[in-house]
Amino acid sequence: MITDLIAAPIDAAEAILATPGHANIWPTLEGRQLSTLQLAALSLALAGQPRTEAGVLASAGAFRALAGGHDGDPGLAALPTALSDALAGLQDEQVDAVAAAWVAGDPAAWDHAVEAQDLLRELAAFAASARAQQHDLLLWACP
Repeated sequence: MITDLIAAPIDAAEAILATPGHANIWPTLEGRQLSTLQLAALSLALAGQPRTEAGVLASAGAFRALAGGHDGDPGLAALPTALSDALAGLQDEQVDAVAAAWVAGDPAAWDHAVEAQDLLRELAAFAASARAQQHDLLLWACP
């Protein structure tokens, strides 16, 4: 699965899916291969909650499907506001602990915590930029 994180207003969802090369129009973190479940686990880590299967599934339920995603077509979902806000407000001194909590118990996520730290810093900067522009964070996924 290929995923991108896009900073855009929610009402741009249909236009994003209809536009080839959406990264040329909307700010985009391309090809991070982040699933809804991985981002749900991140949401728990940012909130200081333990990572449990039930918690991850409940957190994943807060993502809002916006458009597409049928019959193998790309789809778009809005990240929960709490996750976007937590990422945007993440301080650099918090990154190590949050990254460690994020990957704890998921050996398939990353081989090294350093990769998670780097990705988390990138996600936090992207979220802060999106918030400054008053945009939402949208997850584009293509199976």
